Amino acid sequence: MRTLYRVLLTCIALTTLFGFMTVTIDIPKPYIKKYLEGVYVPLADSTISINYVPEDQYEKLATQEIYKSYPVYLPGREPEGYYESLSQLEPEVVFNEDELTSNEDWVKAGELVFDYSLSLRPLDSTFLTRLTLLHDKEKLPVGKNGIIPFYKLVVPEKGVLLITGRSCVMCHTKVMPDSSIIKGAQGNFPFDPDYAEDLRGLLDNARSHNVPQEQIMQGLLGDKMFLFGAPWIKSVAQQRLIDMSPEDFIENIDRASSGVVHRHGTNIGTPASIPDLYNLQDRKYLDHTGLMRHRSIEDLMLYATFNEETDFMSKYNKYNMLRPWPNEQENPMQAGRRYSDAQLYALAKYIYSLNAPKSPISQPEELVNKGQRVFAEEGCVTCHAPPYFSNNMLLPVDGFTFPKLYKSKLDIFDISVGTDPQLAMSTRRGTGFYKVPSLIGVWNRQALLHDGSITSLEELLSKERLQDNFERTGYNATYNTSQKVEGHPFGLELSTENKQALIAYVNSL
Repeated sequence: MRTLYRVLLTCIALTTLFGFMTVTIDIPKPYIKKYLEGVYVPLADSTISINYVPEDQYEKLATQEIYKSYPVYLPGREPEGYYESLSQLEPEVVFNEDELTSNEDWVKAGELVFDYSLSLRPLDSTFLTRLTLLHDKEKLPVGKNGIIPFYKLVVPEKGVLLITGRSCVMCHTKVMPDSSIIKGAQGNFPFDPDYAEDLRGLLDNARSHNVPQEQIMQGLLGDKMFLFGAPWIKSVAQQRLIDMSPEDFIENIDRASSGVVHRHGTNIGTPASIPDLYNLQDRKYLDHTGLMRHRSIEDLMLYATFNEETDFMSKYNKYNMLRPWPNEQENPMQAGRRYSDAQLYALAKYIYSLNAPKSPISQPEELVNKGQRVFAEEGCVTCHAPPYFSNNMLLPVDGFTFPKLYKSKLDIFDISVGTDPQLAMSTRRGTGFYKVPSLIGVWNRQALLHDGSITSLEELLSKERLQDNFERTGYNATYNTSQKVEGHPFGLELSTENKQALIAYVNSL
């Protein structure tokens, strides 16, 4: 009887203990005044304010349902009868916040959001033909068994197959040389060549139908201004955007290789290299220009919802770059969609879980240790201090004088490294600063510096890149008569042996 009593007491104690261990999540609500205030770093022209969709209108945007998704294959590599079998499936909602009871659950659910998107399009022969063209012409990376990891197939209702569009997985997924797939990396989907191919098709079609050149230019200008326009900035770069011919526009887009993208808010000829997402919880600023602060998980949630949807409705003083706010539209159904707070929270938890994979580059330990000493002796630690290998500060670019009061509000290291200032000064993402990037995982990046003009550490540490006749391996716009890459002079005077050691150490991070 005593034994039974002890067993009962033990069961009651364990039940009580595990009851206390149940995870209760109070899902943050990021799109409120408390978090919106101060999340943006002021633009280089501080008289221009970014006015985002008001809270009450944001809440009215329809939230996205997330259905079970399936792999997309390079045409001809899919299992026999694949699409027919999917068309017989019933839809299955896979994101249900009520079923998420642990941190692990939230991280797994966040990966579903990472892979999904707010824009879906029908699967058709045109899309499949496009995949083949991208693979043959632009070397679209393909994973094992022919899987293309940048897209997912969705079944929202029986007999309907949709393809995901713009999403986190497209920018931040890399197919490695051995066909393995790494999420959170600097991606290698050929965004800009794909966009350039679209533009060529539209241009050829317009001309084959005798559309007047003036009308073609007008249509293209609308596209250019939606993506890159900043009419309040009076600069050579913004005027060039307006004047550029269709052919030049397409050529400059097409020059961006994997890891580099003319994302909205940059400028033609001034693309941005795609960052990886590793150790993001330790980083204070988001975007190359430090456009948004990262003070808490709520800020990362805001960054995600801004860049996936609401930034397209942002106003810059009186300028509305893409579409009006929901209450200003005649058809509310055109107002767009958003992720729910729970989905954004899960996404942020997943991103926070990402750590850089261990470098596979084999280096002699003695060489790596020597490189670590060079790293310290040359002062690299000033900007790229361990353990984050970034001092988490903002560097002003040449030509930008920031107000003194910024010193008390922002983390500023008041030196310029002399890199091309256009992204920081002539775009609507421009703050007048570049943030100091982390070097963790740099071994797996094929596009370095903020614009992807450098593709390797060897190139970065070469004095030859400062010469006009230097042959870039990275991005260079058609209007640049010189191939040289200026700025970041550190390490250029090192001996060959010390450069090799330094590169070995940085590649080990």
